[in-house]
Amino acid sequence: MSTPAFEVADATDWQPTAGSRKPPVGKPNEHLGSRLWTVDCGTMTVTTLHDKFVYELQQAYYIETELVDALGKMVESTSDEEISEGFETHQRETGDHARRLKTVFNAIGEEPEIRQCHMLDGLIEDREEFLDNAADDADLVDLYNVGAGMKVERLEVTTYEGLLTHADRLDLGNDVTDPLDDTLDEEKATLRELKGVAEGSKIQQLAGRLMG
Repeated sequence: MSTPAFEVADATDWQPTAGSRKPPVGKPNEHLGSRLWTVDCGTMTVTTLHDKFVYELQQAYYIETELVDALGKMVESTSDEEISEGFETHQRETGDHARRLKTVFNAIGEEPEIRQCHMLDGLIEDREEFLDNAADDADLVDLYNVGAGMKVERLEVTTYEGLLTHADRLDLGNDVTDPLDDTLDEEKATLRELKGVAEGSKIQQLAGRLMG
């Protein structure tokens, strides 16, 4: 059996903290609980639609676990209280999303495993590179974080829409589709909220100031 990478479990009582950090290999994830080990599943041969569903489900699990840390950094670096609280709320919801994915794995008889999603990694790396190059300006960072959050939400919405399409074609049943539907609804709601922030007067004022 593969060595556990880090732990994800029920997140009902989990409360995020600003600047949360992903725990080291083999240690419990204090923000996501302590009863479910996830493992890096390495390579697999994808030959059927079911295989593709499992492959992308593993990537979705990776996205949710990685976002605990990424959202914590966005909470920490965002100066506007309202925007920061929005990221903190989504960080908390991310624990619920990971828990729901656990139920989907169980429903199809698979062990919960993570598979690296390079698209998410790229978005995280882009943000880190921007912060390394940006001026020390809180408004500039807030403006960037809102845009970065929207990019992540679009990735998550697309991921869950794809999983639901496959689940319907495979006739996997409500035990699979219901938790995926619930998370998709929440991801869409978060994206709408971020769009509202991006188009709102506060961000418009920040952008206007940065235009000089």
